[in-house]
Amino acid sequence: MANEDNEKQGQEGEKFVVVPGGLTEPEYEVIMHLAAAWNKLMELETDITSRSAFVHGLHQAQRVVGMRVLNRAYPEFWKGV
Repeated sequence: MANEDNEKQGQEGEKFVVVPGGLTEPEYEVIMHLAAAWNKLMELETDITSRSAFVHGLHQAQRVVGMRVLNRAYPEFWKGV
């Protein structure tokens, strides 16, 4: 997945690779693991309350990853937020 065109340098000088959507490779892996967790949950018999709680937590985790992308894309705007 990585190539020189995708390689970026962060504010602190760390290098990372961006995949489609602006995610780094580790962030992409996290999102894929979250999707896999959801798919596994769907294989289980769960009540609506358990499923709802899981969805809420899953969406919170997705937001955390999404905010990392936004912070990287617009560091000055998000600095004081």
